[in-house]
Amino acid sequence: SGDTRTLTEQQKSDVVQRAQHVVNEVQIRQLSDVIDLLDDILKDPQKRYYLTIDRLDEHWVEDKTRYRLIRALIETVRDFKKVRHVKILIAIRFDLLSRVIKLTRDAGFQEEKYLPLYLPIEWTKDHLTSVLDHRINHLVKRRYTSSPVGCKDVLPEKVKGEKAISYILERTLLRPRDAIVFFNSCISRAADRPIITATMIREAEGEYSKDRLRALADEWNADFPSLIDFAMILKSHKHHFPIEHLTIQQCEDFCLSFTIHATGPKDFLSEIASQVVELALSPKDFRRSLFQVFYRVGLVGLKLETYEKFSWMDSGRAAVSSAEISDTTRIAVHKAFWRVLGILEPKTK
Repeated sequence: SGDTRTLTEQQKSDVVQRAQHVVNEVQIRQLSDVIDLLDDILKDPQKRYYLTIDRLDEHWVEDKTRYRLIRALIETVRDFKKVRHVKILIAIRFDLLSRVIKLTRDAGFQEEKYLPLYLPIEWTKDHLTSVLDHRINHLVKRRYTSSPVGCKDVLPEKVKGEKAISYILERTLLRPRDAIVFFNSCISRAADRPIITATMIREAEGEYSKDRLRALADEWNADFPSLIDFAMILKSHKHHFPIEHLTIQQCEDFCLSFTIHATGPKDFLSEIASQVVELALSPKDFRRSLFQVFYRVGLVGLKLETYEKFSWMDSGRAAVSSAEISDTTRIAVHKAFWRVLGILEPKTK
């Protein structure tokens, strides 16, 4: 209305704060009533009830509202701890959790208060091998035999000098979905044959590698919609290389080409490329920021010091800042993306 348009920013802020105060008081009172009611209803520990909510991170409402609702859900878990026979579990990807916190952070927010609620879930190679064993056993046992059948029964002993199951799992981000997708691609090539050959695995890897890069881009699309375009800067590099092998000239040429042809939405990566073209950011700083992002999404591992091993984002290490990345840092491209990026593989012994 016309009256609303004439309000100053300060007046608008006062109105919002007053309205929020009223809403909060009503919500807190109602939430307290709900908690008391649930504690009375769910008093029998022998009866079990399950309520599942999924796909909250999909585009069912605009981003700002969606992330605030997810944040509210996380905060509600703390309140419902008062209900004796209710346990709420929220399974959420790390990148989504980081995005929710970043976009809903308000004055006085302290992330450390949420840390006691976190239980990081990590999959080991043994866990993933067990998942594949169960999957193979289900597929084969039903049709051919009553004896247990696992990976070792259908895979070749080695692929390019490496144990077949290790070869497959090292090309995943150690997640069940990745392992299953790769293995399904291998199975489709085996058709009615009794075993999967090394050649079939290598053929499947090409398709799988393309799918994984696309999946990685989809996973991080909200933060880095131009991730695939920038990943192409790694094309035809070695699997391990000093950061300086991505030269200043290559960085400048890439940034200029990307800026000229860019048609997608702006993001952090496109912004730093534009800054290089406009001479507002040095190519070295661009390179550091670029590999900081690549490390964060799992595309590369980093060896920050000569005496350290390569570290990966999923190995438990905290996020790396661009300031920690120096001219002596070494880069390792994840094996999942070797084929799609044309990475020069090491020669087998």
